[in-house]
Amino acid sequence: MTSEDIKNMGLPDLDVLTVQAAFEWILANTTLEFDINNPDELKTLPSCVKLFVIKFCNVLDLPVGVSSESIGGMSQSFDNTQRQWLVSQYADELLSEYMKSGVKVFRAQNRWSD
Repeated sequence: MTSEDIKNMGLPDLDVLTVQAAFEWILANTTLEFDINNPDELKTLPSCVKLFVIKFCNVLDLPVGVSSESIGGMSQSFDNTQRQWLVSQYADELLSEYMKSGVKVFRAQNRWSD
């Protein structure tokens, strides 16, 4: 994927790696199936997907908040939960009809057998 492919999809000037990460997130978390390397196929995606990609890129551009600091050891810890929450919110709003269920089913086991 190139920046020219991104422009041809009707998306604003966005970082190529971030757009690829957004499409990979969509493939992993939705029922949508498409080839990331096929620009013609990406053009046919619903507008809600393209809007999600824009929102996803904007969220990754947000500064990460510092959750803790220690002066003696010169260390900082960063909190990424706000980004994760925003991506989830945008996905629920824009991709709800395509989202995979968060429910996982496990087969029952007899507790007295190996």
